[in-house]
Amino acid sequence: MGGLARDNDGVLTPDVLPRSIETRRLILRPPTAGDVAAISRLINHREIALNLSAVRYPYPPISAWGWLASAQRVGNGAFHRPYLLHLRANPRLFAGVIGLTARADSPPEIGYWLGRPYWRKGYASEAARALISAIFSKSDVAAVGAKAHIRNIASQRVLKASGMRRVGRARDKSVQLGRYVPVLVYRIERDAWLQSNGAGAQ
Repeated sequence: MGGLARDNDGVLTPDVLPRSIETRRLILRPPTAGDVAAISRLINHREIALNLSAVRYPYPPISAWGWLASAQRVGNGAFHRPYLLHLRANPRLFAGVIGLTARADSPPEIGYWLGRPYWRKGYASEAARALISAIFSKSDVAAVGAKAHIRNIASQRVLKASGMRRVGRARDKSVQLGRYVPVLVYRIERDAWLQSNGAGAQ
């Protein structure tokens, strides 16, 4: 992945992250207002909503507009930076969304979802590895985290494949179910990422 040389003081902010990220099969780019209808159609599945904490099915375009607006807000060291996952083989198609949520008092977390036609193809793991590399390459953060619903075995596999390890359990409020559900907490530390990329403990 090119274009990730550090040009900041190590602080993770929206401006230091790449505008786009390319992998072997994917192009990650920020969503725009023109993507709202397509996002609403692709995510509009009950099973997807059950695997995410903040999504309710059905998911009308107005919900996608609200999500896009929230992604633009930055304050007190917190921000959300989403990317659409486009297929390099057909850039007009996108498979889902991956994003980074940063808070001042905890390690940044990644989250993602894929449309049902793109499940079980390895796209989520490929995108997660690329975003994790961008975060570590462009900042001095010590770790990157993520959560997976305890029933979502596929997401747990994605996180393990991206180099993360399970570090605990928690509870998240499910908008779809209207109650708290158990989630597994995952994390990858900078040293582990460096080792997996052949960089040692530089």
